[in-house]
Amino acid sequence: MIKPEETTGSKTNWEREESKVVRPFKSADDYLKDASFRLYVDSNFEQGPVFQVDDIDKARLSPSIQLSAPPKDLEDLVGVPLKDLTLLISIEDRVLKNTTVLHNINLANAEDGIIELGNEALECACWAGDTRVHIAAILSKNRKAALGLAKRAGSWIAKKSFHVTRTRDNATFSIIPVNEDFFRSRGLPTSTTYYVDMLGSDFNQPCEDMPDLVKVYLSESVNAALARNEDLPVAKALIKTIYVDVVTSIVTVGFGTLQAGAQILPDSILDVVATRLTKATGITQAKLMQYAKESNGTQMQAVIQAEAELTRTMLAASGRRLA
Repeated sequence: MIKPEETTGSKTNWEREESKVVRPFKSADDYLKDASFRLYVDSNFEQGPVFQVDDIDKARLSPSIQLSAPPKDLEDLVGVPLKDLTLLISIEDRVLKNTTVLHNINLANAEDGIIELGNEALECACWAGDTRVHIAAILSKNRKAALGLAKRAGSWIAKKSFHVTRTRDNATFSIIPVNEDFFRSRGLPTSTTYYVDMLGSDFNQPCEDMPDLVKVYLSESVNAALARNEDLPVAKALIKTIYVDVVTSIVTVGFGTLQAGAQILPDSILDVVATRLTKATGITQAKLMQYAKESNGTQMQAVIQAEAELTRTMLAASGRRLA
């Protein structure tokens, strides 16, 4: 069994500094190629990367990763000792575009074995739609390197992802690229960046209903730029901004239209979002409901900015632009 040195519970992103063309250290990227994943303790490990299921049995859910110790020649391939490399395991909830780091392991201590992702993996993702588990071996600190090779802390040298998807449509809000005519036809300026369309007000229902309730229309030119530069801090800042806008609308409308005395259903959109906000900020569900009904949702928006770590993302984007 591999023992994580630290479970961070924080959201982060590793960056790919080098281009895809020079990718990167001979066979270093092969280190995680044979890593495998299972959803339930009584199921078999499979290399995936795609796992299609009709439904998730949350009572049995026990996501785990099986991987090998780093190969003996990895240090030579990468050019740094294993103690300067970190294995990050994170989970991405595609319903609301949220990523949480679950484990942080010094690669020098990694052994053959199984990593149980634990209860936090069940709490920080609703598992209702497209859920992704990422593994990445990254540089722990900056180093000097030749042009085209990773040198900044956080740059990855090997990674792999497992995609758990529902057989039916994914439970996530849709982001749809549109042209200027689309915005013009809705009486909006043609220079609009994105438009959040709320197609319903009842968010006390299963996460898989999300595509029928929320759609985001994004300028096709902005969408194309994001697709080309999705790893850049500026792109991540825009995505986070859209996330804050959408989630603020969901919670403000959802709590605002909740009938007096009505119970929030387990694993509903409201339940998943409120649980995540409470865990990240310490603000109770009762207080969240109050914020949703006061100040036109502006207090709620501030809470969601904190949960999304928007300040950190924007500072990273500003730093990259000023560099």
